Amino acid sequence: MKHVWAEVLRRPLDEYSWAGCESAIKRTVLQGDWVDMFELVEGLGVALDQQFPDEFSKQFRSRINEVLTRNLVGYRFVGAVLVRVDDDQSAAEIGEAITSATDAARSHLERATALLSDRQNPQYSKVASEAVLAVEATVYSLTGKKTLGDGVKELGARGLPVHPAILKAWSAMYGYTSQAGGIRHANIGGEEVDAALAVYLLVTCSAFVNLLTKVAAAAPAN
Repeated sequence: MKHVWAEVLRRPLDEYSWAGCESAIKRTVLQGDWVDMFELVEGLGVALDQQFPDEFSKQFRSRINEVLTRNLVGYRFVGAVLVRVDDDQSAAEIGEAITSATDAARSHLERATALLSDRQNPQYSKVASEAVLAVEATVYSLTGKKTLGDGVKELGARGLPVHPAILKAWSAMYGYTSQAGGIRHANIGGEEVDAALAVYLLVTCSAFVNLLTKVAAAAPAN
């Protein structure tokens, strides 16, 4: 509660009381705007993660996700942050990728997730860029090829059991994201990458990272 009081509600600690904090939480939920309310819920999730990094904090996030689902709210907890995705499967896909990806890919996915969770100043073109760079980092870790286009081709050459149609689709995706002013380097204007496209790319890239991670783990050692 002290964390929420000071870090989320931004009140002086010497004025803290349990009753005062409880009242401020209730007032924010019932009377605040949606951004303030989401900041509060996210802050509660962070506080619980710090104090109870076990099933209790997971149960809290799961319960919040159930409420969001029931009320058709297009956000879900991914880890300790609320991200603009509107179904549990998408949230789970992103969360799994962040957990299992290589360090480089994880860094890009965490950055994409943080950018997407910024409700005051969302930067959708950067979300899309970081998502694609996570795939590129994953492919690099498996092939040593520095570009996604070359790496996808090498995946097939190395005999990793990824269907050729999927590799072909990702070759096309690489071309799309690398075109002049392309998404891959966040050069495309922010107005050209909206929330829907940013979420689509983050979920799709997370799913491909998960696929590659599992395929590589199951492949026989050379």
